[in-house]
Amino acid sequence: MNWQLHTDAITHKAASRLHFLRILRKSNLKSHHLLHFYLTVIRPVLEYCSVVWHHGLTKAQSETLEAIQRRAFCIIYPPTIGMPYISQSCQLAFSS
Repeated sequence: MNWQLHTDAITHKAASRLHFLRILRKSNLKSHHLLHFYLTVIRPVLEYCSVVWHHGLTKAQSETLEAIQRRAFCIIYPPTIGMPYISQSCQLAFSS
């Protein structure tokens, strides 16, 4: 079973929602509000029914989904641009 069409669809849907996250960032919303938007609007798109399809993803498909999350972190926490992704994830865990 190939999940390419599915990953393309959810990547496109999540990427379009990143546009709204950028607009909120430009409106000078605080990071915790941006994080709330991400957790309620973008992340559910990426994780919906993932227990069914995630095990069947190729490495490239999985990395495509991770790229959306990395882009969101860079929008929410601009000082993390250039930091390794694991450091960004740790910062998120400690800031929540």
